[in-house]
Amino acid sequence: MPGVLLILVGVLLLVATQTQIGGQLVLAAVGVCFLIAYVARRRYGVLVAGGILTGLGTGVLLEPSGGHGSAVIIGLGLGFVAIFAIDSLRGLHRAHWWPLIPATAFILIGLDVAIGNPNFLERAASFWPLLVVAVGLLLVLRSSRGSRPPA
Repeated sequence: MPGVLLILVGVLLLVATQTQIGGQLVLAAVGVCFLIAYVARRRYGVLVAGGILTGLGTGVLLEPSGGHGSAVIIGLGLGFVAIFAIDSLRGLHRAHWWPLIPATAFILIGLDVAIGNPNFLERAASFWPLLVVAVGLLLVLRSSRGSRPPA
């Protein structure tokens, strides 16, 4: 596990030094590290940190300069949705439903901010590949759940 985290930190530093993207990646990269730690250790608190940081970091990456912050707020809401979805896919217990409460609030607030932006629909249409990524993640998590021996 420490090796994987060092690889991710190294890739983050390489991207930061070779491109204009740097600080925007930090939250998402730290969140991904937490999600990897969750896969290895199955600690719910690590999943919560990973979902929040990855969602927030993704929103920061997608927010255009001079934007209204809607992508950041919606990204945070989707991070909470991810916590619920990943926990539900694990299937070892009844999923915690509490992440859906802040998810709903953040997504509704983010949409309200975004609708005030006249380019919202154009921008939203350009992010459909994120849906493909989300479905892929769900399939990977579902298949890894089925390959584990019973506890």
